[in-house]
Amino acid sequence: MLVASSAAGTALAGWATQRAAAARMLTTARATRGLRTRHAGVAATVLAGALGGLLAWRVGAEFVLVAGCWIAALAPTLAMVDLLEQRLPDALTLGNYPVLLILLATAAMMDGHLGPLLRAVIMMASVAGFFAAVAAVSGGVGLGDVKLAGALGLVLGYRGVGTAVVGVALGLLCGALAGAAVVLTRRGGWRTRVPFGPALLAGALAALLL
Repeated sequence: MLVASSAAGTALAGWATQRAAAARMLTTARATRGLRTRHAGVAATVLAGALGGLLAWRVGAEFVLVAGCWIAALAPTLAMVDLLEQRLPDALTLGNYPVLLILLATAAMMDGHLGPLLRAVIMMASVAGFFAAVAAVSGGVGLGDVKLAGALGLVLGYRGVGTAVVGVALGLLCGALAGAAVVLTRRGGWRTRVPFGPALLAGALAALLL
């Protein structure tokens, strides 16, 4: 029951996020057409639902599951927007922070322990600071990636320092593999900017599932 309800709720939230992004958050005509297609809506809904169900199966009946499903609902749309426009809208990155802080604070109060919440805030700052440093010395990471990384670090940090480290490492690995694929397929060079948001999301969700 938990898996089915989490999948359904996350799928609905994923569909609503995709529709909102298609209506208000895009800046190019090509991206608007791409995200408004029926296929994009179906993909966002199905993928978000699958991720929500998997998270429910892995995490179980804990309130922190809601925070994980929130990220899962946004992930397909964030990835599509980044691939289409090579940017991550503030509404889907900075807008995460108050929502996630409220959800995780509620989870901490229900668990009766504030330690995980404090750890989550520390990991949020650490992950965001790490990617800000990377952005300062490399053109492969943008400010949108930094904002997203901090939000992901918040959720991963609540689950544990190890989970956050694994999520960051997997995100970097996915990004490196994507860059290598661009070079090997001759679609660009080593300096070609590859959207990093999908890699960050893939790494974070994989870490939560692991």
